[in-house]
Amino acid sequence: MIDINPLMNSIYIVFWVLIIIIPTARIYEEFNNIPIAGVFSIFWGSLITFIPHSPFAFIVDGAINIIVLNLAWIFIAAIAILVLAGLFCYFNGGNSIYQFEILSKNEKHHFAKTPFKDLNGNNNESLFSNEGDDDDWDNFNGIVEKILQFRYNKNRRRQFSDNRELEEDYHNQLHQWLKSVYPNAINDMDQRGSSRPDIVIGDICIEIKGPTRKKEVRDIGQKLIRYRIHYDPRIIVVLFYPKFDLESQYFCEFITGIKREFSDVVVIVENPEGILQMVGKE
Repeated sequence: MIDINPLMNSIYIVFWVLIIIIPTARIYEEFNNIPIAGVFSIFWGSLITFIPHSPFAFIVDGAINIIVLNLAWIFIAAIAILVLAGLFCYFNGGNSIYQFEILSKNEKHHFAKTPFKDLNGNNNESLFSNEGDDDDWDNFNGIVEKILQFRYNKNRRRQFSDNRELEEDYHNQLHQWLKSVYPNAINDMDQRGSSRPDIVIGDICIEIKGPTRKKEVRDIGQKLIRYRIHYDPRIIVVLFYPKFDLESQYFCEFITGIKREFSDVVVIVENPEGILQMVGKE
C-alpha cells in the first residue's frame, strides 16, 4: 500500500511556500525593486511562523528565545522597509512622480475632485493659450482634438490576454487614426528607448500607457523630463484602460504635479465608458 502522507506533507508545505511567494511577487511587480521585495518576504515569512497550523510553527514551539528573535527580525524588517522606501524616493528625486505626491494641504484643497474636462461644449474654441505662433498652436490643438475623438474597439480588447499585445494594438490603432489626418505621424513602437516617445508628429511627441497601473503612472515623470530635451515641451500623454479610480487622491495628486512641473503637457485618459477625456486643464 502506498503511503500518501509524504505526498500530502509536500503539497501542504508547497501551499504555505506559495503564500509567501505570491505576495512577494506582487510587491516586486508594484515597486519593481528586488531589495524591497526581499525585505517584504522576510517580514511576511516571519509573520507566517506565528500562524496556527503553519508547517513553520515548529520554529517557535517551546522556544521563547526564538520567538524574541523573530520579533526582532520583524522590527528590523519594518525599519529596513522604511529606510529603503525613503532612499528609493530620494534617489528618484528631481521632477519624479514621487515629488508629485508631496503636496501641501492647500493644494489638495483647491484641486477639483473630478479632474475631467468635457470638450463637448467647447464651441470650437482653442484648447490652450495662443501665445506665440498661431499656426503652431492650431496644429497642436488639432492633434489633441483628433486624439480625443479616437475610440478603441472594445471587442478588439477582449482578443488580447497579454497586456503588452494589447498596448501594441492600441498604439497601432491610434497611430493609424492620427495618420489619416497627419501623414507625417511616425510610429516609434519598434524603436523604443529611454528618450523615444511612442508616436511623433513633427516635433510633438505622444506617450501611450496602458493598461495603466500605478507603476506605469510613476514612470511618466522621468519620461517627460527626457522627452523635453529632444522634443517640443508640449507633450501629449494618453492613458488607456486605467486600473485605478480616476477620482482617487493618488491620481488627482499626480495631475496636480503635472500641472505644476510640466504646464505644457496634456494628459488624456480613457474613462470607464471608453471615452478619451483631457484632465487637469481649467
